[in-house]
Amino acid sequence: TFIDRFIRDMPNLKLGFPNKNAALIHRKHDWVVMENHKILLNPLIPKYIYRKTKDNLVHKLALIIITPLISLLMKIIKIFIVGYEVKWSKKIYNPDPMIFSNTFSENISKDIITTWRDLDFFKWRYFSCPNKDQLNFYVSEKSGKISHYCITRKIIHKGSKMLRILDLYGNLNDQERIKDILMLIVKEARKDAIYKITSLVTIPTLIPTFYKCGFILSVKSRFCWHSNEPNIKSKFNGTVYWTLGDSDNDQ
Repeated sequence: TFIDRFIRDMPNLKLGFPNKNAALIHRKHDWVVMENHKILLNPLIPKYIYRKTKDNLVHKLALIIITPLISLLMKIIKIFIVGYEVKWSKKIYNPDPMIFSNTFSENISKDIITTWRDLDFFKWRYFSCPNKDQLNFYVSEKSGKISHYCITRKIIHKGSKMLRILDLYGNLNDQERIKDILMLIVKEARKDAIYKITSLVTIPTLIPTFYKCGFILSVKSRFCWHSNEPNIKSKFNGTVYWTLGDSDNDQ
């Protein structure tokens, strides 16, 4: 309580991604806690999911029981993934970070609350990070211009490969191109024997698009914020958009 009061008394806007227990404490201390966000998971190799999970025994047993159903569903989804022809998206190598900041600046709107993705941010967060060799970059085009980008991170743990979608941005209403870039990533992951792909989704209208690309499992994700300034409180009521690349979600 003493530490939290010290933080709340700071003049700046405070943001966080708390777990279940921390969210209870934040709410008690008058933070605004949002619990309508989701971590979506594409179980490309379903049998690996329960083997790798660190959940309690009940959750692990539940996964074991439903794995055959998930496997059947993924076999059906894979038919559509394999048959899908990528239209506008491609993987790029050694990109200039300016193309990502330009895509952000061309698509930011006043009703979206999100990380300010300028050139310095991209240089710091992705191009100077210690695990840059684990990153891959994708773009989608429209009328000769980049309309969307996606940054992923491949992690190898105990011989198994998993993929995280760290950042995805562009026209968030153009769901066909979002689906196109996701499909390209899923198709490549499947060929690379990735056993799961995870993504943080905070805009509900995007969830059906992710479902179509095989992200059929989900867990709740939480976000909290606090400010002592009335003008910030009045403005912090729009749509929030976060990705796994924000804060410490990419652990």
